[in-house]
Amino acid sequence: MRIALFTEWFLPRLGGIELQVRDLALQLKARGHDVEVITPVGGPAKVEGLTVRRLGAPRLPGAGIVFTAGAFRRIRDALAEGDYDVAHVHFGIISPAAYGATRAAQQLGIPTVATFHSVLTHFGVPLSLVRRALGAGTWKVHWSAVSSVVAASMRPLVGDSPVTVVPNGVDLSYWGQSRQFSDPSGWGQSRQPPDQGRNGRPRSEQRLRAVAVMRLHRRKRPALLLDAVASAHGRVLLEIIGDGPQMPSMRRAVTRRGLGDVVTLHGWMPRERVRETLRGADVFLLPSRLEAFGIAALEARAAGVPVIAMAAAGVRDFLTDGADALLATDDAHFTRLLESVAGDPSRLARLSHRCQSPPAGADWSEVAGRMEAIYHRLAGDARLSPVPPAPT
Repeated sequence: MRIALFTEWFLPRLGGIELQVRDLALQLKARGHDVEVITPVGGPAKVEGLTVRRLGAPRLPGAGIVFTAGAFRRIRDALAEGDYDVAHVHFGIISPAAYGATRAAQQLGIPTVATFHSVLTHFGVPLSLVRRALGAGTWKVHWSAVSSVVAASMRPLVGDSPVTVVPNGVDLSYWGQSRQFSDPSGWGQSRQPPDQGRNGRPRSEQRLRAVAVMRLHRRKRPALLLDAVASAHGRVLLEIIGDGPQMPSMRRAVTRRGLGDVVTLHGWMPRERVRETLRGADVFLLPSRLEAFGIAALEARAAGVPVIAMAAAGVRDFLTDGADALLATDDAHFTRLLESVAGDPSRLARLSHRCQSPPAGADWSEVAGRMEAIYHRLAGDARLSPVPPAPT
């Protein structure tokens, strides 16, 4: 099957959508499909053996989004020239190019999957306007979302149309190499005797090792991590992996609040180093409320590390409160949960013990298989009659 994966954002830019689309493309290629990535992002024509059609479209300064009529023509031309059996379009929060690609695929009669990767809760009115302006209500699209939270937020755009939840995927065998069986009498990842922790020190002297992997952006709320660690009064060591526009302010905040001895800002790390860091972690922290899925939390969970996250986030689809995670209802609750596991090693050990089995339905073999089944079902139907442009 010849498959086009359209994404507004792709490598070499780093982010959750970029990496998920790359991984999906590699999985589909390994299954014998002819896959091409189409993107406005500049870069090489080959990425890890994948063919990437770079459209070279200008972007709106500051926002980075595609906005010109010429750019939308390039998108349509790329889809028209590719002789694709299926077009799979990936959406972020503000994705005009993705909307343009979906409309073009419909006009060309290409069976289309539209996957949303972001929570759209605060965009109800704009989504309703997009639905009317683009005629999205008439599109014969297979709508999908990476979590139930995202699916619910799509309603102003898709109306009563069904939305399939297909989660993001991870390589469980890769992340599971970090998994160590827990000692129920002490810290989560330790195999030390009951009265000892890491490095043979008494458990009473141990400090909880917390890890967060995230883009340092205001939407991700990294400042809450500093609040929570400060409230733990030196009982928690925090390592933050990731970079972004809030890195300078985070560095200043760590210095200003005197947290330099308990907080380490690593910046970006390759997956190998992230996995190694998780190997020694006691708990993973995810403070964002509008987290569409939480791929870093899933990777931590696959590595056997319990998670503290916000209950409103998409992580609730694959984490169970009180079993392999603790889910907070607000910021103060998040802080209290961290304090509670820092002061109660047996509670953390129970959580960690429940993380030793891999999360169900999360491996790429299952996720790619579900998406492949959707493609086959769409392509098995006769190619769609072209959808006329929306009335102006």
